[in-house]
Amino acid sequence: MKASVFSNQDAQDGRLVRTWLLAAMLAAVAAGVCAMLTLAPRVPYADQWRHYAHLLTLPFPANVFEFDNGHAEILPNLLRLLDLFSFGGHETLQILCAAALAMSATALFMRASRDPGTAPALRAAQLLVIALGVFWLGNLRALTQPGDGVHVYLVLTCLGAALCLTLDVSERDYAKALLASAFCVVASFSFGSGIATFVAVLAVLFVQRGPSRVWLIPAAALLAAGIAYAALAGPHGGDQHAILPAALTSVRVLGTPFVYVAWPLLDPAAAAAVPAPLDGLSIGIASAWTARFGAIRSAAFPQAAVGVAGIIWLLMILIRLWRTGHASRATRVGVGLASFGTAAAVLIALARQDYFAIHADQISAPRYVPWSSLFWAGLLLAQLGQPGSRRLLFVALLPLLLLPSELGMALLARHVREVAEDTALYAAVGVLPESASLGETAVEDVRAALPALRGARTAMYAWPEVEQLDRGAQIAVQDGPIDSTLTANRLGDEGRLVAATPIVLPCTVERPLAVEQSHVVGLLRRGADGRWHGVARGTGAPATVLRVAVACAHREQ
Repeated sequence: MKASVFSNQDAQDGRLVRTWLLAAMLAAVAAGVCAMLTLAPRVPYADQWRHYAHLLTLPFPANVFEFDNGHAEILPNLLRLLDLFSFGGHETLQILCAAALAMSATALFMRASRDPGTAPALRAAQLLVIALGVFWLGNLRALTQPGDGVHVYLVLTCLGAALCLTLDVSERDYAKALLASAFCVVASFSFGSGIATFVAVLAVLFVQRGPSRVWLIPAAALLAAGIAYAALAGPHGGDQHAILPAALTSVRVLGTPFVYVAWPLLDPAAAAAVPAPLDGLSIGIASAWTARFGAIRSAAFPQAAVGVAGIIWLLMILIRLWRTGHASRATRVGVGLASFGTAAAVLIALARQDYFAIHADQISAPRYVPWSSLFWAGLLLAQLGQPGSRRLLFVALLPLLLLPSELGMALLARHVREVAEDTALYAAVGVLPESASLGETAVEDVRAALPALRGARTAMYAWPEVEQLDRGAQIAVQDGPIDSTLTANRLGDEGRLVAATPIVLPCTVERPLAVEQSHVVGLLRRGADGRWHGVARGTGAPATVLRVAVACAHREQ
């Protein structure tokens, strides 16, 4: 009787844990997709400016096959071209494709790791780990920037497909090995880190002791892809680098996700953004940490130590699996993901070592986090797939541990969107203030892209308001002047920073016009703080007044 009571209690506890894990998994996916749809800017940002300049100025198909900054991005470039010429460069097509690819990659990882007979709560924990590896908002560079999201999640989708095929490869199953290698080739020519998918496939074959004849197929494909990549790179390919510095950089890249998890306790600037009453404690801890170990963005500790711990963990799993000769599907998928993340970190270290020697803080840049977060998800998944795993409680607490970073990274993504939209508006008017923050966008890339974007009438030059610039304003001018301040202009002659007090518009518009003597000279946009701001051309005559105006498509009579 007593045993029956305990059995029922255990079953009920198991159902509660499973329900919590599944709910957390769905919440992680929903938060990631919501971030992609709402926080991604609908304008160029960062590398996207350079991509657009090349795509619009080089002839087809040379523009699609161009080797840019160490990467061949054939399929992403085709999608960017389609967006520029068929959808006005609005970025929405790329955002939707990135979201679809992210969900596809997640579904493939989940399908590949499914083991018949796995306890429901354990399976729910595995699903949560996979979802967090893809959709944790620490991956904001891929989740909320379309230019990165397409190539990151295309690579991961190819990785998921290759793993599904590799797990089912038999003694003479050459067709599946060939198809898995083909997906790896697609990943390789979608982004530089995609070549690491071959390492994932080979790692899975190692764990499941695949036949040597099958090994030769992805090994030969890897060699061919490497030769083709080197030929495509031409004289822009990377130089030989020192091994030890590259190894240190690799483990620092792998350890970066833990920096973002504990960001408010490691960086005084992030600690200052913590709401009261916890801000004082966070600032104290972060200040003490910085005084002891240096600025977290450029320091080697704790990233390197955490990365080394991860590599040791992976090696222990591989040794154990080689000795036992048996590995569940979840464990094999986890090893594949962790091996992919490791190889991607090594590629980053080798390709960017000269750059990192000058900009050490960029080793912890968000652009590399999607690869390293997948490394840790793979390790945890591999551990959960082994008999007698005791990681279930940790996985159940993981969503709570990551919640502060989810909120903090969402705020950072919103700030990046504001910077991107400001930069696009400034560029559309032709006044890029010297004081304006551009985030990760290089002003040289903006200058190079503007003539091509203007000529194609795409991106911000597809805005209807831009067509009004320097024209007569045949529209109702609102009461209330605009405050303006002269500013140095990084794109040419002096211009003006403008700001408007709260205004009531007769219709809903995204970008009201700045009008001077009945001529449109600038644009404004509403920031996250609710205030209207923008720029205007010219310096203005002493007696003239800038005013806000709108062009309503259907105005009430």
